[in-house]
Amino acid sequence: MSNASQNFLAGFRLEDAPPPVAHQAKRCLLDLIGVAAAASGLEIARISGLVAGTQFGGAAARLPFDGRRASEAGVALHTAMTIDGFDAHDGHPLTKGHAGCSVLAGLLAFAGDGAGLSGGDALGHLVAGYEIAIRAGIALHATASDYHTSGAWGAVAVAGVGSRVLGLDPVRTREALGIAEYYGPRSPMMRVIDHPTMVKDGSGWGAMVGAVAALLADEGFTGASAVTVEDEAVAGYWDDLG
Repeated sequence: MSNASQNFLAGFRLEDAPPPVAHQAKRCLLDLIGVAAAASGLEIARISGLVAGTQFGGAAARLPFDGRRASEAGVALHTAMTIDGFDAHDGHPLTKGHAGCSVLAGLLAFAGDGAGLSGGDALGHLVAGYEIAIRAGIALHATASDYHTSGAWGAVAVAGVGSRVLGLDPVRTREALGIAEYYGPRSPMMRVIDHPTMVKDGSGWGAMVGAVAALLADEGFTGASAVTVEDEAVAGYWDDLG
């Protein structure tokens, strides 16, 4: 992991953000919650919630607007799929996709019931996740020839958020990002545009991968070097974070 990204992930706090950024983070959070609420009655929410509860069982956190509990992976999968299903969430033109969908899913997955996590801490994690997601998305699109879904780089962001909440050291955080990028779903975006289905923008699968990547790294699992974070060809995307 480059020094810039390492220092940012380890040290960023909400008070480090310019006031307009903190204000926009609150707006994005409210927007994402509203979209999740609106989408909670969709068939995709019913199906992903059922699968999260039965196949990704656990008690890490509750499924939003549902109440059932599931593991970090299950909460991340269901939350991002639900938000993606309504498709009214924020987008970013330079990433050709959506950042907040996966980032909020990752935050909710690792926040549990919120004990010991202040509102400021949560917003700080959210801003950090957006920053990682957008920069990783730009970098991945610059280094991959195919037009892939947001889940590919959203996975990296969720791994970063999970690493922050879990308090992973720089070595394990680096591994988490590498695991997430390696396993992240580089799904062909044009296929779902031509044939609309519930797979949408891949955010749910990416969020699940990112959550599992952080948990694996916490246990000592190692991953391949993350191109979007460490490759010299994309180093410029991170230079101003140091």
